[in-house]
Amino acid sequence: MTKIDRYSTGSYFEGFAGYCRAVRLGDRVVVSGTAPQPPEGKDLSELDTYTQTIMSLENALESAAKVGGDKELTIFTRLYLAPNASWEEASKAHSEIFDAIRPANTTLYIQRLIPPGALIEVEIECGVANAQQG
Repeated sequence: MTKIDRYSTGSYFEGFAGYCRAVRLGDRVVVSGTAPQPPEGKDLSELDTYTQTIMSLENALESAAKVGGDKELTIFTRLYLAPNASWEEASKAHSEIFDAIRPANTTLYIQRLIPPGALIEVEIECGVANAQQG
C-alpha cells in the first residue's frame, strides 16, 4: 500500500473544511490554496499584491518542505487573484522566487477569496529531492 504523508498547520479552516495544507504521495507534493498570513498587528488589507504574493509563496514552499517537497523541483504554480489585485505585482513576485526554476503556471482572477483583505491565494506542486526513481 502506498503511504501518503500529510502536513497540517492546525488552522481552524483546515479542520473545518477537512483538508491538509500539503500532501505527499511518492515523489509528488501538492500544496493546498495558501493565502498570506498578516504579520502581528497588521491587516491583510494594508498589504499590496506583491507583498501578499511573496508571503503566500513562501508559506506554501515551507508547507511543501514539511513533507519533503523541494522548491527547486517545483513543476506547477497557480495564482488566484482577487478582483482588485495587480497581476503585474503578483507576476513580479512569482518571478523573483521562481525565475531560475520556471515552473508551469496559471494565473487567473476569481470573484472573491475567503480571508478578509486577501488579494491572492497560491497552490504549488513540486517533487521531492532524492526521491527513489521507479
